[in-house]
Amino acid sequence: MRALYEINADIEQVVGEYVDMETGEISNVEEFEEIMESLQVERQEKLEAVALWMKNLGAEAEMLKKEEESFRKRRQACENQREGLKKYLAFALNGQKMKTAKVNIYYGTSTGTVITDAGKIPERFIVPQEPKYDLNAIKAELKAGREVEGAELSTNQYIVVR
Repeated sequence: MRALYEINADIEQVVGEYVDMETGEISNVEEFEEIMESLQVERQEKLEAVALWMKNLGAEAEMLKKEEESFRKRRQACENQREGLKKYLAFALNGQKMKTAKVNIYYGTSTGTVITDAGKIPERFIVPQEPKYDLNAIKAELKAGREVEGAELSTNQYIVVR
């Protein structure tokens, strides 16, 4: 199957050969219509093939998304079980070390920071962040006819293939 741009180029070429650009008159109507019909059918088949490919990719992406979710759940279950076993060992050993040929269990320490009163933290320790906007609430206001300074509705076009 030829590329879409090649088919489009052929259509333009046929129009250039058979149609007088000044008058719009077609030199050999039957032959022109026959060629154009053939090219349009080929173009239609190509566009359909692209759309079907797009549908297949969508189905594959959905399947992979479900697999990702399944793997995420399995990973989370393993991590939870590991944490449970870690707590069980900590309880059973009660602070004692244990060393065998296959494992070495010991305790380490770390230092963390706990914010007890966020209002008293000096400004130099505050990391500035971009504000987050509630776009759905702004859209609802604008659709209701109310003005929201600094925002407007925009209409976007998208393609749907079913």
